[in-house]
Amino acid sequence: MKVNHKDRIEKIGRSSYPVRVLGFVLFSLSLYLFVAKQDLKLDLWQMTGIIFALIYPHLAYLRYLKTKSREVELQHMLFDMGLQGVMTALVNFNPIIALPFLISSSAANYALRGVNQSLKGVMLAIITATLTGLLLNKEIILDAKPFEMIAPNLYLIVVMHYMAYIAYIRGVVLVRNRKKAETLAQLDFLTGLDNRRSMFDQVKLNDEKRQTDCATTTVIMIDLDHFKELNDKYGHDHGDNILILISDMLKNSIRETDLVARWGGEEFLLLLPNTNNEQGFKIAETIRNKIAKHNFIYNDIELNITATFGIASYNIKSNFEETIKSADKALYAGKQKGRNCVVLATNE
Repeated sequence: MKVNHKDRIEKIGRSSYPVRVLGFVLFSLSLYLFVAKQDLKLDLWQMTGIIFALIYPHLAYLRYLKTKSREVELQHMLFDMGLQGVMTALVNFNPIIALPFLISSSAANYALRGVNQSLKGVMLAIITATLTGLLLNKEIILDAKPFEMIAPNLYLIVVMHYMAYIAYIRGVVLVRNRKKAETLAQLDFLTGLDNRRSMFDQVKLNDEKRQTDCATTTVIMIDLDHFKELNDKYGHDHGDNILILISDMLKNSIRETDLVARWGGEEFLLLLPNTNNEQGFKIAETIRNKIAKHNFIYNDIELNITATFGIASYNIKSNFEETIKSADKALYAGKQKGRNCVVLATNE
């Protein structure tokens, strides 16, 4: 199931709205049942508390929609506890009724902003409960009937699971962002090819999966000829476009088992598992011809690009790092010969 996680925490005001409505409906119901069990009628203060508790969640939601601010919703979370403090006094400080509501709201505050937010909420609830109790001269009543416990504990269950859901979403987002960051760290930002770091990781995997001890892996180093002059003359936008087009050509010219990376600047590297020098030479020559014959057009400017190739191979008796040096020497020799050619390393 696909879940849209974008700005999930910033949109907390929308998702907390039904939970807030449920909470104050259940607290109002608890207050009504608390009074009813004593064969009394709601007094003016209790009726006012219930009416405000039923209206307040909608007012808070409308205020949030105006700003769509997380900070506004955090203010509402604190106000929730202040109002619940008032209602705690209206049920004569009965902990069996009030505590589940206060614990749930405190946990919600903690989940959204940490211990300071939670402590502020608790202090606000204590202050409003104390002031209301003193104003109305409320006595503490500790007993409660079983049916009075249903609403508070139902709310506790709902909020705890809601907070667990928020934590789960945060965890999913963190994992996905970490994977995305790891992937981006291994890709060249311009061409989308593997970068040098990623190629070294891929080489390790290739060497571990080597089919036989005598299996040969060929490395082809590619350098675009006179690329600096092209950048200086036509600008980096033109040069970037050439790099992207060359990258696509390289990807479309190799096998599924082969790898291509942007090695740096105008240099590319091909890794061809289970391929010897002769096979690598044929592949490099094919790619060289394809590049040389292609007309590169950007902003109505047509250019012919060539590239020089250096080839080296390694097996169980050698390693990738030594082979890279050999391929680089072959590439340099190709430049000395006049570029636009394929050169095999002399020590292979």
